[in-house]
Amino acid sequence: MTRTPRRDSTTAAPGQAVLDLVVFLAGFSFLIHEVVWNRLLSLVLGGTVTAATLVLAVFMAGFGAGAAVWGRAADRARRPWALLSYLLLGLGVMGALAYCLAGALLPRLGPAGAHAGAALLLGVPSFLMGGLFPLAGRLAAAGRGPLAPALGRLYALETLGSALGGLAAGFVLLGTLGQDLTLAAAVAVDLGLGAWLLATRGSVAPP
Repeated sequence: MTRTPRRDSTTAAPGQAVLDLVVFLAGFSFLIHEVVWNRLLSLVLGGTVTAATLVLAVFMAGFGAGAAVWGRAADRARRPWALLSYLLLGLGVMGALAYCLAGALLPRLGPAGAHAGAALLLGVPSFLMGGLFPLAGRLAAAGRGPLAPALGRLYALETLGSALGGLAAGFVLLGTLGQDLTLAAAVAVDLGLGAWLLATRGSVAPP
């Protein structure tokens, strides 16, 4: 009789609940970043279609490249929780830095330079965002129970968080907080999640 390989129990139910919450909130912050960048580039580049196309293309490319690179890193990581926390902390720092640089530098460049600079600056945080799901999948694989439903739940939570983040940014946050503070809210979520994970689960490693 064929035996199903046993998955280790490093990530028990409380760990899974933490992972679910992190994935949901990270997805929420990701779409706030995207909406704010779309607004910023619409003002800098002078066209909403151009800005939306550039943001979407760079986000997708960054997500894909990040997933490929971080997926390999996740497979080798002895402390995947710590790696996930570093990724979120890095996203918060680089997201804020890229946004500030974009606002200061892009208006001084010509059209071609502004497009290239925007793609470069936006590519860094989107590359970090691409690592979320590979690392979350690595942690889910260390838990109990079937893997496929766990991955499906994580994907659903990230998608739901992203949808709510986009709606909140477009219909509430930009109008009440303004562009800069809306981006600051997303950065605060990223930094808060990263610091919390590092403090509470950063030392957790599979046997």
